[in-house]
Amino acid sequence: SPPLDDAWRLFSRALSVAIMMLWTDTLATVLIDSVPQEQQQGPLYQRMLFSVALSLTAACSLVNVRVVGWRRRLLSDATKPAERALVHLALMTELTLGFVVGSFWTRFVVSITNLADYPTLAVTAKDALTAALLTGGAALWLVALGSRSSVNGLDDTAARQRDEVEVYYLTNAMSYFVGWAWVTLLRDLATLVAQAGGSRGSFRADGLHLRPENESGTYAGELLTAAIFGPVLTCLLLAGRRCGSAAGGEEGPPLHS
Repeated sequence: SPPLDDAWRLFSRALSVAIMMLWTDTLATVLIDSVPQEQQQGPLYQRMLFSVALSLTAACSLVNVRVVGWRRRLLSDATKPAERALVHLALMTELTLGFVVGSFWTRFVVSITNLADYPTLAVTAKDALTAALLTGGAALWLVALGSRSSVNGLDDTAARQRDEVEVYYLTNAMSYFVGWAWVTLLRDLATLVAQAGGSRGSFRADGLHLRPENESGTYAGELLTAAIFGPVLTCLLLAGRRCGSAAGGEEGPPLHS
């Protein structure tokens, strides 16, 4: 039935994201988190993150090319349930590779900007400028690529060409850190509104996250934040989906056809 189909689709997507995040956290633990906390800053650490992200882009693109070839061979005679399961496993692997690359490029961008700093008026202004610059840079990247197939998603032909996969991964990574920059800006604004509304809780920056130092204080700031940002963000989401539907693409382009 349609409700059960929708529930299964939602569950499968949630499970896919959980798997992607698990692989990303595992690789981050092995490659990055072994560095002592006091050394996770400065030019040397930033160069390390850049090298890791660049290396993962090249390695994941190479693995993706092999996985796509394997999946196409499976599709040619995938009649048994086990063979169809292997096809889905290959697709999950391709999605995970893209997620990992985007996440590590986001870590690098966060390390060279103010996006991890505690929100103040000055930091919020810097984060707004950072988000605008990153968005402009991503737009220029898309214009420079023109009509390359890797801009609109990878079909099986392009996914077997390593240079196209690398370009796609870099483009996909830009959507990650540009989106994270705007999320951070909203976090900054929400924090400032919460402080103005009476919240007395203090927070500390912890990597990509903002964590509370204590749980004391009133709920006035939190309620004010929800009252302002909830309806506004909902309206923006609905407007964006309406514009996407009018342009003939209610959902974003798929990774593979």
